[in-house]
Amino acid sequence: MPYTTSSHVNLTISANDSTLPVFVSIIATPAAVINGSDVIINANVEDNVQVDSTWANITLPDNSSHFISVGSLPYTYTTNVSQIGTHIVTFYANDSSGNNATTVKTFTTAPPVNLTIDVNVGFGVTSDIDLIVYLRGTTDVIATRENLNGSESILLPDVPVDLFFNTTFGNDSRSTTINNFNLSASTGGEISFSDPTVSGYLTVYAVNTSFTFDNASVEISYENSGYSDEANLQLHKCDNFNMATETCLSGFNEITSSATHDTDNDKFTYVTTSFSGFGIKQYVAPTVTETSSTGSGGGGGGCAPGYELVDDKCVKIVVSEEIQSQLIDITFALDDLIIQSSDELVAIVTFESFGTESTPVNLTFIILDESGNEVYRVDNNITVTTEEVMRWNYETLGELPEGKYIAVLHTLYNIDVFDEFTQEFEIGKRKGITGRIIEFIETVNPGEKLWYVLVFVLSFSFIIIFWHFVKRHKKRKNRLNNKYTLQKLPE
Repeated sequence: MPYTTSSHVNLTISANDSTLPVFVSIIATPAAVINGSDVIINANVEDNVQVDSTWANITLPDNSSHFISVGSLPYTYTTNVSQIGTHIVTFYANDSSGNNATTVKTFTTAPPVNLTIDVNVGFGVTSDIDLIVYLRGTTDVIATRENLNGSESILLPDVPVDLFFNTTFGNDSRSTTINNFNLSASTGGEISFSDPTVSGYLTVYAVNTSFTFDNASVEISYENSGYSDEANLQLHKCDNFNMATETCLSGFNEITSSATHDTDNDKFTYVTTSFSGFGIKQYVAPTVTETSSTGSGGGGGGCAPGYELVDDKCVKIVVSEEIQSQLIDITFALDDLIIQSSDELVAIVTFESFGTESTPVNLTFIILDESGNEVYRVDNNITVTTEEVMRWNYETLGELPEGKYIAVLHTLYNIDVFDEFTQEFEIGKRKGITGRIIEFIETVNPGEKLWYVLVFVLSFSFIIIFWHFVKRHKKRKNRLNNKYTLQKLPE
């Protein structure tokens, strides 16, 4: 039986592919540009079988369209100078099975505006300050600048932005973000950063700016601060921090409850409407001992004396022995608030100890002028056993011109207990006749002062007696006149 000749047949079998292509990434950057500038557009697409083609359609603010091919290489699109506003980029991708996918990204064109920033860093501070300009409320970068220090001019599209300043002081990282910044309304201004050392604080971050803003966020890292008890770290704010003298003029207030404490990244984040000084300190908490004692005497909520009601339980607050051994009360006052010359300036500092041990106290005396400039600073110390009174004469102050000043005292004891005292005073001539007399007496020879004082007292006493005599005489005369008038009435 004869054999037939066989032939080869090629068959192509296609699987039923219904999986859409996937956009791994898309870009249209920068997210905002000056009209007439370039925008880089591209898309990275993957498919389970094979990507066939990728393209994009750019819809301009006037609703006209422009098709471009993307995927293999980024496409550089030059924006139209006359087209100002939002551009919509619609990306398309299809695969060899005919499946199509789309996604959208936008960019904005706007007229140019020049932002001038004067960046200042605290005296003697080494810092790297970098600026990232984001499109408002996004992570889309518009512009970047590195190692700012001094005046910097940046040409930007006039759109709402967020200004992110990343500051690095040694190994410590801090950042400031001014949110929803209006470029056209604030084309120039100054911003200052400092890393001051303030007694009692692990780290302090000071920020000040002349720019107007609605709100800002501040991030402070404490990773390298040397803390030992993360659970008891607190964030404090000084509302009036003098950048020139690195001095808090208002005192620090705790704001921990209003901040976000990120223990994973060792930092605090705080949203604020004003800048100044922000400090992190470690609070040494008292020991709390629970007890079942109750009663109607002393403590709150019906607890026995010496106990307080906490979470429906009477608890006794026991201060640890280390803290209890060094407790003092400090007061600060100037002897006279109006003086003629700086050599008359005297401060009285009192110390009262409540602890069981002698307490070393570090003191810093500071004088600030009306502009907040530091004109005097001297460090001193004292050991307080029971009660101490210190008379500080500001001996090396030198002669100051007439005007208003602020006397500041910083105290530090028990490792991290920091206090700040302030008192305003004025250097000028005394007012009134009495003031002039006192000024004259103070200029005469010390040996003659007693005689002048005696003459002044006797003269003043004579005037008072004479005035009293005249008044009584006038009153008596009026009574006689009234009597005579009454007797003449019958006629």
